[in-house]
Amino acid sequence: FPSHDRWMIVETLRWILLLPLAGAVLNGFFIRSKNSFVSGTIASAASLGAFVFSLIAIQSLSQLNTPSEPSYLIDPLFVWMKSGHLNVPFTLELNSLSAMMLVFVTGIGSLIHIYAISYMSHDETPARFFSYLNLFLTAMLTLVLASNLVVLFLGWEGVGVCAPLS
Repeated sequence: FPSHDRWMIVETLRWILLLPLAGAVLNGFFIRSKNSFVSGTIASAASLGAFVFSLIAIQSLSQLNTPSEPSYLIDPLFVWMKSGHLNVPFTLELNSLSAMMLVFVTGIGSLIHIYAISYMSHDETPARFFSYLNLFLTAMLTLVLASNLVVLFLGWEGVGVCAPLS
């Protein structure tokens, strides 16, 4: 791939995280619908969008891999901490193992989102549930795409915080 195409491929990793996060913010702060179909559709669309971007990233990764040298994609989002010689970036990495888990998490997560639309139809606050479900998916994807132990820890703690809430 030329460098421009490689950068576009790498940017798909951040969209995999940003779409469920956007669904959580929309349902949690802006729309706050009492209708489970509305809030569930927003959450499911965000989850399915992450699934589509996951498939695009995996297809791109498979085109980069060669038998002699397996490849990976790295997306440096920002520097999390910097103090003296300590530099901890918030970086996402897609390799063959995380690619498999990425499809599993976004695929099954999307099916859970779609099922939950009818399951939550009698709930009084479905927007809160779907917001937490999208936040859980974001934390799980952070865990899967983590490139260092600090990002892995943030994803792990996010999963732990969101699991009892959703």
